[in-house]
Amino acid sequence: MGKINILVNPNDRAGSGKYRCIDPHVTLQNNHADDFFVEINHQIDFNDINYLKGFDAVFIHRLPQHNHKDAVAIINTIKRLGLKVIIDTDDHWNLDPSHGLYHIAKINKIPETILDCIRMADLVTVPTEILAAEVRKFNKNVVVLPNAVDPNEDQFKPKETESDMIRFGWLGGSSHIKDMEHLRDLGTKQNGLGKPTQIVLCGFDTRGNVQFVNPDTKQVETRPMRPQETTWFMYECFLTNNYKNLETDREYLTYLMSFIDDPNFDTKSKPYRRIWTKAINQYANGYNHFDVAMAPLNESTFNKYKSQLKVIEAGFHKKALIAQNYGPYQIDLISAIDRGGAINPNGNCLLVEPSKNHKQWSKFAKKLVDNPEMIKDLGEKLYETVKDKYDLNNVTKNRYEIYKNLMK
Repeated sequence: MGKINILVNPNDRAGSGKYRCIDPHVTLQNNHADDFFVEINHQIDFNDINYLKGFDAVFIHRLPQHNHKDAVAIINTIKRLGLKVIIDTDDHWNLDPSHGLYHIAKINKIPETILDCIRMADLVTVPTEILAAEVRKFNKNVVVLPNAVDPNEDQFKPKETESDMIRFGWLGGSSHIKDMEHLRDLGTKQNGLGKPTQIVLCGFDTRGNVQFVNPDTKQVETRPMRPQETTWFMYECFLTNNYKNLETDREYLTYLMSFIDDPNFDTKSKPYRRIWTKAINQYANGYNHFDVAMAPLNESTFNKYKSQLKVIEAGFHKKALIAQNYGPYQIDLISAIDRGGAINPNGNCLLVEPSKNHKQWSKFAKKLVDNPEMIKDLGEKLYETVKDKYDLNNVTKNRYEIYKNLMK
């Protein structure tokens, strides 16, 4: 068998594109250059038959070119040329009603189209066995290739930052409003934790547009979103007790309400800290600004099938983790405090029971404030959990064998 040529079609340049498409295949080619050639193309002309004939397989994340209208026709074209089709999905196809894209997906029947693509694929790749079990209902040829990170990438090399406070942080995107509601109690009770603490929100972003009906023209128009209309503003309300935790610091409140990122304004000593969004290759540096990572997850079908990426990221940064005992956070995590309150020496995190929801977040935060030695211990244990299993080079070895078998 000669060199296998893989055409990779990411659906974005953000998290899914990086972790599911670009990084895995760049590593595949770098580590196995004698056996694989990889071309990453965000804008493939699927009508260019001669171009497509230069490949043996096409790797597509969810939908080709993010095109729900022509997806089935595109995959039929690829298969008629004798190329293998690999479909990757890292989320369940049915979005929660609270998701910002729920109505668009429903109107355009995108979940049904994703399932059509899954059925037609020669191979489906997913990040967890939980999701694999669901995909097998539609295609038996599914394999688990978990999200993984390159420990040599600069943003996954921990860089300690000094603080006199114990810092609790969350880092993520704009589609987590129901998850972040679980942290409301922590924001309310922060002042009662007993020692100086800081809550850190990483990824803050006020960009976006909203549609509205112009009362004069009766036409649907688009305008930039106001900062107070963003989910990030809501996150901040949850984490600051609607800014009551900051009301004695009028200068700081005024600064926050300006929604301007001023690097000269000192926020490191404040009880709440906002860190603005970074490029995807700098995103994980946010973990350097806190001691304890938080991973709330609301119970829903969509969340049940998500990946454990936050566990992986926190682990490579050797951060203590408080996570919801649900879905992907049940894969690798063992709580250091069991349901009866006893200490489990084998625990690598603290797991919040969904039935207790909000109140247990502040309780576990208080536990770590009172026992700061646990923070370092849990961080080291979580690192040991993830360092080999989710090393991109190790996961790539499995991808290599899976692709070789597919092409036989």
